[in-house]
Amino acid sequence: MDIDFIFSIITNLIKYLVDLSGVWSLLKEIHIIPKNVTEKLSYNYKKIKFKIRNPSLNLKYTFKTIIQTTKEKPLQDYLQFIKSLKFTDDFSYDGEKQNSLLFSIKKQNYIIKYSISYAEEDTIDTVQLEPIKVSFESQLSLEYKYKQFDEIFIDFLTMHEEIEQKLHEKFGFWDRYSITFTLKRELLLSKFLSNANISELTGKINNLYDFQLNNNSIIIYSKINNEIKNPIKEIILYNY
Repeated sequence: MDIDFIFSIITNLIKYLVDLSGVWSLLKEIHIIPKNVTEKLSYNYKKIKFKIRNPSLNLKYTFKTIIQTTKEKPLQDYLQFIKSLKFTDDFSYDGEKQNSLLFSIKKQNYIIKYSISYAEEDTIDTVQLEPIKVSFESQLSLEYKYKQFDEIFIDFLTMHEEIEQKLHEKFGFWDRYSITFTLKRELLLSKFLSNANISELTGKINNLYDFQLNNNSIIIYSKINNEIKNPIKEIILYNY
């Protein structure tokens, strides 16, 4: 049975019982319960309801770089290096699909998908054969339950540090980081945005990290770190 329906029955029953003595109407009129208390109660209820529902979310963590291939360092050398990587015993190479190398990381309760995609950058001089710029996009992705958030976040943080450290040997520094959370339903705020003909909303977390809300996803333009874990959980909770 839906938790909202159960809560509605309980709430209406309490209101009815209180109304019998005329107290409920009086409380509404004189605002005897402070607004911050009612807001806190409402928030705690939403938090409990969210945990009971335990909705599915999709997490993607992306980081990118651009390298220059030459005769001495052809693209195949980079791809072979990536295929040979072995971070942990549960890390395996699953093959290649189009311009993506696919991996999986098997954990006890879930499997993290990892991919590295590559594409040649457009160049004005089509005659020049080298060096050729190639962009690489590295991505960790996973569908999980909300209650697993803390565990998942730690695993993503650990895996990212290991992967980037290994890739640094061949690719140097990576940049253009982003973390994307996608829900199975529209964000609460997206309904307001749609009614106001606003396609997306942007802001900052801790005055440091840019984020973007649109439809059913939250994108944070940041390297994954512990500082943004709790703010992300709050954004998901408030907007579900």
